[in-house]
Amino acid sequence: ANSPSAVQAVKRQISNCIAEHALGREAMEQQLGDEVRASKHFAEGVAAFRDKRVPAFNDLASSDMPAFYPWWDSPR
Repeated sequence: ANSPSAVQAVKRQISNCIAEHALGREAMEQQLGDEVRASKHFAEGVAAFRDKRVPAFNDLASSDMPAFYPWWDSPR
């Protein structure tokens, strides 16, 4: 039921599953991070932080979203 070898086998299986999942998402996460860091929103956020002011994000979600939005394939 809870033998040491069974527990260790389950722990290894879970650890390997988590590692495979993370590696499978690494390229996508890098691409999204690159796109965000290249955006005017990122530049405005950094400038606002440096100037100690509230950022002015004047874009509209209906028309000014980045290339990776929407991220789903079909309308919901």
